[in-house]
Amino acid sequence: MGKDKKGKNQNTSGEFKLKETLQNEDIELTRELLRTDSQYRKIYSVVQKLSDTYENCKGHAPPQRYTELKDMIKDTISDDVLSAVKQATQSQDPGPPKGKMAGLVLACRQLSNNAGDSLSERASSSTQSQPSRQSTQSQPSRQASGKVTQLLQASYSFNGAAGDFSDKILQLHKAELYQDVEKKKKIKDRYETKALRLHNRLEKLKRDYAESKHLDFIRRYSALREMIKPVIRDDGLKPEDF
Repeated sequence: MGKDKKGKNQNTSGEFKLKETLQNEDIELTRELLRTDSQYRKIYSVVQKLSDTYENCKGHAPPQRYTELKDMIKDTISDDVLSAVKQATQSQDPGPPKGKMAGLVLACRQLSNNAGDSLSERASSSTQSQPSRQSTQSQPSRQASGKVTQLLQASYSFNGAAGDFSDKILQLHKAELYQDVEKKKKIKDRYETKALRLHNRLEKLKRDYAESKHLDFIRRYSALREMIKPVIRDDGLKPEDF
């Protein structure tokens, strides 16, 4: 009987550590995804501006619209824009968290280890100090959970993320944490694809614009309109909702 109780307590402790590890991974991934999303939306705003300007000038006379089409394309393919988009395609590992964030994450991990040790110590002395093993485990679990909540909420506050993300993560079960982490990894991968796709679209727009310079007014007017459409109508470039 003694061996069975000890083994069960060890499994409970191991499961607790695993859940805390998943929470840390989820919150770090969410923080990185929020940063990626914010950066991508900034460069995608160029496409949105192009779309709005294109739609707003549809009723203008061809000579006026011809000039407007040229101007909106030149704004979209400027060196600053292309440089920003190219930089977004270069996926870089931000590495371990630094500064205050590092302290918070390390504290979460240390708290996870301490909580697991505390559970083991309580389990080994349960026959002497507590009549109920269940009540022995619940007290350190609640205490650890409260400290983890404070650390996770503080880390999100430091990074400017919405507090409800930390609340949602803390409420997830272990299986849900696995699913949430995998979902966010896929979204992050799609953002890398979007950035590359946007870069290719703008580079082609730049080439098409340069090649259209030798055309006469009528043919170039039509070419300018057609080269814009693939950029503003590509739904694959739109930011993700998560």
